[in-house]
Amino acid sequence: MNDCKLNFSVIAPIPEILDTPLKYGVLGRAVKMGLIGINTFSIREYASSPNNKIDDHIYGGGAGMALMYEPIKKALLDAIRAMESPVIYVLSAGGRKFNHEVAHEMINNRNNILICVRYEGIDERVYEICSMEELSVGDFILSGGELAALSVIDATSRLVPGVLGNEVSLDEESFKDGLLDYPVYTRPEEIDGMKVPEVLLSGDHKKIKIWRDDMRLQRTRKYRPDLLHLIKKT
Repeated sequence: MNDCKLNFSVIAPIPEILDTPLKYGVLGRAVKMGLIGINTFSIREYASSPNNKIDDHIYGGGAGMALMYEPIKKALLDAIRAMESPVIYVLSAGGRKFNHEVAHEMINNRNNILICVRYEGIDERVYEICSMEELSVGDFILSGGELAALSVIDATSRLVPGVLGNEVSLDEESFKDGLLDYPVYTRPEEIDGMKVPEVLLSGDHKKIKIWRDDMRLQRTRKYRPDLLHLIKKT
């Protein structure tokens, strides 16, 4: 796995959730081409109790359960041994926001470990094992970190040269320069009384670029004004 351009080891309570998405589409093709490597570690396989218990009640009372220290520790140590100088991330709602910049960081890291959180989180002592960083995919709650891991792996893998069939499409995607993408249209030119903007039919590539740049700015200002400060100055 370490021969790939980008490697992920995923430590999760239910790693089987990743199986199907990693077989199809962009991710499946990237894995088959050897551009990204994925290894999974089931926390439950490292449980010491007869029923493979990996969660328990939290001290101090309160609702919910948390993932126990020992199974995660054992899985993490195995994952570390299987990689050269990995960077470790815990997928948690309270972490640093995952974005385009963090995706590039992971490519530069080359070897990344993702720890998937479930329930009320993980025993805090896990963070004492070694250096690791919390990472969040957004201000919302998921049933488990496996879904967050898939988002991180997919978004990051797309940036690896050779993963996308058309590298030009990568250059024009949303967020690359801080703006959302422009609206797109397909045939026919008119449907249900709605027409494709005339500029897109003009064949004038300069005018089309100006229109698209303006639409990207308008869309960002309308839907994601919080991104405007990220616009790169050229």
